[in-house]
Amino acid sequence: MGGYFAMNTTDWTTVASSGNSDPWDNKWINTSVQIYIDEGYRGNPNKETSIRPKPGTLGKMAIGNPNDSNNQPWTFVVNEDSFQIPIVLPTCDMAMLSDGTNNVNLGEYYVSDIKSNRVKDIPFSISLSNCTSVANITTKLTTSKLTGKNNDLLGNTLSSGAEGAGVKIMYNGTSQLLPNNPDSSYVITDYQTPESKQINYVAQLVANGSTVKPGSFKATGVFTLSYD
Repeated sequence: MGGYFAMNTTDWTTVASSGNSDPWDNKWINTSVQIYIDEGYRGNPNKETSIRPKPGTLGKMAIGNPNDSNNQPWTFVVNEDSFQIPIVLPTCDMAMLSDGTNNVNLGEYYVSDIKSNRVKDIPFSISLSNCTSVANITTKLTTSKLTGKNNDLLGNTLSSGAEGAGVKIMYNGTSQLLPNNPDSSYVITDYQTPESKQINYVAQLVANGSTVKPGSFKATGVFTLSYD
């Protein structure tokens, strides 16, 4: 037998009944707490690891008629230390490019294409799965080699490769994710807390302001994700 405590503070709710006069002899009464995420959830930015009860009266319970003068209901009073419910911090188990690799092919270009800014938009995505209680995802970009007049591009890591170009990472169409910049981030908010999410970007091979020379090109970037 079992049931839930009444949700209001004025009425009594019968959660179990029996035709026997003494069904509760030598019985234990066990209680549990269920936690739900509702439409008001806005993530866990403070990284709380447990939930504590609000101090006060949790409820009352009676065996028999609670209004009978011979029946004294029990009152359950809690404080913040009465119990703790551990909660899992928002996270996702897996993050990888949607094609299952770590590489984005930027294609091939003529030197004139780079000089004239006739560049291609190369879309790519990071796929997240097995997400738990994630309402906000923040992505940042770092690299071991910067280039560009404002150090805002991923540079060529090849020692004898192409020159005069760098990789620009874009999101939401026109916004640039700046590498190695603590103030630059891409924040995705979804209060539906889905179990999977796809983060879309666009890469462009663009001129960096110096003389463009042909050759091979390879840039590296590390996307760091945090969850709330």
